Amino acid sequence: MAQQPHVKRDIWASLLKIDRRIVFVFIFVALTVPFLIPGMNVPVETQPPAEKLFAAIEALPSGSDVIISFDYGPSTKPELSPMATALARHCFSRDIRIYAMAFYLEGPAIGEQILREVAEEYGKEEHVDYVNLGYKPGGPAAVIMGMAAGVSQVFPTDKNNTPLGDIPAMSHFKKLSDIELCISLSASTYPEAWAGFAKARVGVPCAGGVTAVMAADFYAFLDTGQLVGCLMGMAGAAEYEELLVSNKVNENAYGTATQGMASQSMAHIVIVAFVAIGNIAMYMSLRNQRRSGSRRRKGGSRSVNS
Repeated sequence: MAQQPHVKRDIWASLLKIDRRIVFVFIFVALTVPFLIPGMNVPVETQPPAEKLFAAIEALPSGSDVIISFDYGPSTKPELSPMATALARHCFSRDIRIYAMAFYLEGPAIGEQILREVAEEYGKEEHVDYVNLGYKPGGPAAVIMGMAAGVSQVFPTDKNNTPLGDIPAMSHFKKLSDIELCISLSASTYPEAWAGFAKARVGVPCAGGVTAVMAADFYAFLDTGQLVGCLMGMAGAAEYEELLVSNKVNENAYGTATQGMASQSMAHIVIVAFVAIGNIAMYMSLRNQRRSGSRRRKGGSRSVNS
């Protein structure tokens, strides 16, 4: 029985010396499992920024025209591409035409892949139900105001060099004022530029989709009405997927964003568990050290007295 405190002390001390690679393995498993088990989702509570964007698209009549600007590259696809997929599903479900463009060089290729996949789901056709105008350098101010004067002055052809006059859908989109809503998906401040020019100068409603680290910067634009809605990071994309499902727009809309939230949640639980274990182990180890020191001092004093 006298050995028991020493055994406990060894256990707590060993917990404080766990190899970091073991921690990494637990995190890896927590992040991976939700993507391997279909339907392993966590409840997603929708927030006003996503709800407002959903309501704005719901309010558009069938046959409306929407711009989705793919203003991001491969590094932020995990956060922003699920937003694009969810928005494309919502628009196509309401027979809303999509005009894709980009201020990022990689944006048109990303948009092309997403629009083709979603169009196949809904039986939509390129050049009739959606157009990919491609990438345009020169900065958002010049491009947006150029489209306000005439789209063909800025984009004489689409991404694949098809003249705009040969594209049936372009008969509905001659100037920026023909558009009912502009949505910029961006890892930067491009939604701000859209709000500053398309909304303030032309009067076209604008919305955004941004990475989580950019989210705080755009609440002011929502409060002032410069943006009708905004999706904030992967959570915002998951909220939009939830809105599509709960409103019976698309019952199969749960995608990588919802899975990603489950993955993040499990990883956070593992991290909190390790923090708790570390603190408990530290406390118990220090307590055992104090008890051990107290016993040694008492034993020493008895030896002196004897």
